[in-house]
Amino acid sequence: MEPQQFAIVVRRKTCSGIGNLCFYKQKEETTTVNGSSNDYKASTGSSTAPFLTTNVTQNMLKELKPPKSNFAATYDGKKMVAVYDVEGSSKASAIVYDTESGMETSRFGNYVTYVTFSPKGTFVQTWSRFQEKTLESPELPGCVTIWKTADGERLASFDAKNFRSDNWPCIQWTSDESLAVRKTTNQIVIHGDLDQPPLQKITVNDLKIFGVSPLADPCYVATFVPPKSSKPARVEVYKRNESSPVLAKSMFKADSCQFLWNKKATALLCWTSSDSDSSGKSYYGESFLYYGCPNKSKELQLVELPRKGPIQDVAWSPDGEHFLIVYGSMPARATLFNWLCEPLFDFGTGTRNTISFSPHGRFLCLGGFGNLPGDLEFWDVKDKKLLGRASAPCTTSFMWSPDSQYFLAATTFPRLRVDNGFKIFRYQGTLIGNFPVDDELYQVEFLDRDASKYPDRSPSPSPSPRIIGTQNAHSKNANGSTQTTTSAQNNIYRPPALRGKQPSVRLHEEEAPRPLDAKTWLRETKQAQNNKDVIVKSKNKVVGLPSSDEEEEEKVPKSQGKNKKKKKAAQKKKKEMEEKANEKGFELKEELPASVKQLMNRESFSKNVNEEKNNAMNKVVKKTANLSLE
Repeated sequence: MEPQQFAIVVRRKTCSGIGNLCFYKQKEETTTVNGSSNDYKASTGSSTAPFLTTNVTQNMLKELKPPKSNFAATYDGKKMVAVYDVEGSSKASAIVYDTESGMETSRFGNYVTYVTFSPKGTFVQTWSRFQEKTLESPELPGCVTIWKTADGERLASFDAKNFRSDNWPCIQWTSDESLAVRKTTNQIVIHGDLDQPPLQKITVNDLKIFGVSPLADPCYVATFVPPKSSKPARVEVYKRNESSPVLAKSMFKADSCQFLWNKKATALLCWTSSDSDSSGKSYYGESFLYYGCPNKSKELQLVELPRKGPIQDVAWSPDGEHFLIVYGSMPARATLFNWLCEPLFDFGTGTRNTISFSPHGRFLCLGGFGNLPGDLEFWDVKDKKLLGRASAPCTTSFMWSPDSQYFLAATTFPRLRVDNGFKIFRYQGTLIGNFPVDDELYQVEFLDRDASKYPDRSPSPSPSPRIIGTQNAHSKNANGSTQTTTSAQNNIYRPPALRGKQPSVRLHEEEAPRPLDAKTWLRETKQAQNNKDVIVKSKNKVVGLPSSDEEEEEKVPKSQGKNKKKKKAAQKKKKEMEEKANEKGFELKEELPASVKQLMNRESFSKNVNEEKNNAMNKVVKKTANLSLE
């Protein structure tokens, strides 16, 4: 079989450039089981094993000078751009390369910091720090500049006040590049051609974040205004050529927002988060998800989730027909919805916080990165079937190959300064390549992202357990990687009395994957909301301060608590009897209980003792005064 090749871009400390991944597939010979090669044929009816072993090699095709920033590539992978320092000065320019020849095609900019391509690669957008006008260059461009990719000609420049790196890119295009949208102070500006006057301006006071739908007809722009003093945050969605919003929602617990449009622009997900948690349960604030459909509703609806905890990740499938949410405290739960926000399937619980759909949308990887151990789950979204599991600890960046058959997980600098490198997995979770890097690895990605060049292939038939073990052992010997097999997991020692039994105590509540419908989802969310209300009522108090005398008594031991209760009851009874006595004008000692009488006797005795002491002291003072006078 001819090897399958994919171009990758690699940026290291010592060298950078365009590399190549070659995948070699070989048919395994008939697996021998129980000493006979005919056992497999007799059991399956086939004379060959139903799987291919895959080996991968990596080599550098075209070496380039290490840039100042990461490379950005076009969707088809034919062009890439990066920021380079200008020799002999403090300037930095953007350089565009042709990936097939490795030659420089254009160079532009003076103090470039950020650079990216438009959706089709026609334009390059750069951000430069502010420059003062000088005699040499009296007409300097603004902070945000649009350049033509072909020849590096400057198309337009705009000022970008209050620039933040998390809001990059400053100008957003529709998928066909027919419309470009940017924000100014309290305004949204829609352009047809950036070098021409704008088509429409929408006034939005205190605007912070905006998101443009992928389609140009109809074109929607979602805006987010953060809370200010006593005013809540507000999300509004505007349609082109209309001045009033078609969708709106006010919310209090929202300091930042992320807009997620599906491919057809028929649905919008608004993922909000707050900087602090009013309930005191988390240091990292709260997060909520809102759903809106511009053609069917006029208000964003809160997506109720049956599991408490933060929203870990949200993502649309590439075709825009489904979206997935990973939510709740660890182990987190993952649920698949259709574009109408109707639940379809629950993936159970696990240590995951990241969603990655393959370019065709058929396969799905659920990963646990960051502070999680790096567990990977590979699913067939169409058949709702778990294909395999893998482990990629310390992963900082990841992506699928354009044919949806391979998954790349990398450990890069400066997130991690040791053990830099990358691994290649098949869509079933089989590790087929491990490439450690001795120096600092900054970036490794597939250049081509166009999935339309490759067919959407269904998963291969699952091999037998014996073949899986042989395949994993083969990849371990070839790549030097360590992967836990089923036989290794079964070698864990268990006492004879506990063998074949389920553990009586579990650290986490595990939930199995299962299909969902609207009724089941509604019942679970209502049950979770009722449990939440009960907890809030029982714990409605300030931390560290008792809300009532009863809560203060619960903290006291039982022996002391009983005495305190008796004493309080006696004092209360005494107070009531004294009030009655004052009203009637005489004492009612005979009506008092024994405990109250005993308490009153103690108080009267202490008063008498104090009076006797005072009288004795007064007599002594008088005698000394008389003696001094005599």
